[in-house]
Amino acid sequence: MILFRLIALLLIVMALMVLGYDVLTSLGSPDGAFALTGLSGFWAIVHGPSMAAFADFVANTAPEWAQGAINMIMGWPAVAVLGGLGVVLAVLFRRRGYLD
Repeated sequence: MILFRLIALLLIVMALMVLGYDVLTSLGSPDGAFALTGLSGFWAIVHGPSMAAFADFVANTAPEWAQGAINMIMGWPAVAVLGGLGVVLAVLFRRRGYLD
């Protein structure tokens, strides 16, 4: 249980780091527009070769409908995906009896 709580904490911290990255890149942009980094963009920043390998794997093995779904999810904002998953894990694996 503590392992999943640690993973939830790490996901939430990563989401906050990506949000900070998005804020800093929007401050540095010439027009000042705020843009969120997609999950595929974040993955490419963290480790580009594994992102390319995953894209090749999906293109070669997944059916057509699954490729569309995966491409849609990879376009979602990384802050929402990482933060949402972290919060869900934190709620599911919270200490029982703490607030009950």
